[in-house]
Amino acid sequence: MRVDGKTLALRTIEREDMYRLWQLKYGEENPEWKKWDAPYFPHNRIDFETFQTQTEVRLSADDVPSMLIMESEGQIIGVVSYYWEDRPSLWLELRSTARSIGAGVTERRL
Repeated sequence: MRVDGKTLALRTIEREDMYRLWQLKYGEENPEWKKWDAPYFPHNRIDFETFQTQTEVRLSADDVPSMLIMESEGQIIGVVSYYWEDRPSLWLELRSTARSIGAGVTERRL
């Protein structure tokens, strides 16, 4: 799956994207994006192998991708995703790499 806009593209996550995604979310002790994230979500770093396993499990769980990469100028800058808070009532939550509602960019240069 791929959706291209003028300055941003959303696409399916591939296995070779995993390390870059881990770097953006867990590569730093105190990442810049966390300053803008909800303070009630602690930033608990995990190692790459754990991240990769958790992400692969999540990506294989649904027919429709629940997580897409955000790219700008061919560079991965973050992730937009959703999860069902309560499927029977159709309560769907949208979040970003930073775990906030909406889409978040985690690359500093943007």
